[in-house]
Amino acid sequence: MDGSQWQRIDTAFAQQLDPKGELRIFSCYQCKKCSSGCPMERDSELHPHQIIRMVQLGRRKEALRSRGIWMCVSCQTCLSRCPMSVNTPALIDALRTMARRREIPKSARQVSLFNRVFLESLKRLGRIYELGLMGTFKVSSFDLLSDVEKFPTMLRKGKLRLFPSFSGRRVNVKRIFERTKRAR
Repeated sequence: MDGSQWQRIDTAFAQQLDPKGELRIFSCYQCKKCSSGCPMERDSELHPHQIIRMVQLGRRKEALRSRGIWMCVSCQTCLSRCPMSVNTPALIDALRTMARRREIPKSARQVSLFNRVFLESLKRLGRIYELGLMGTFKVSSFDLLSDVEKFPTMLRKGKLRLFPSFSGRRVNVKRIFERTKRAR
């Protein structure tokens, strides 16, 4: 075998995401414990260990265009299961930040938009108001008619309230958002 059959791994992408090496990206040896505990594993086209491998291999475009980075709920299960303490949630946050600065595919933008609308609703009311959340999301995403046939059934079954209710602990939720903003 001559050297032309081997490609060099571009570590610049990983170094750009984690300049101090605190996320331990190159400690991952693909045991898949992170993915086996991930609650979003079934719903994402990329699992946590695959996202880490893409970063390790310098596959920037694929990682940044992946819907998988937007599906993560930041539950920290992957980090708690990792024998090498690879900080996958922080890595995914860094990928999201980088992806926002670049062109994001429509499917990923939808997830990002839903996350923003969800958090704004939570911040404002102290809980989620599903009808308002879905209405805001549908209008913001210019996707008014998909799923419209489900609306009457959800209303009839009591899954959607016509008016929001406010949480008695709304002030506590606002404080959490304020502390998070200051910590950045």
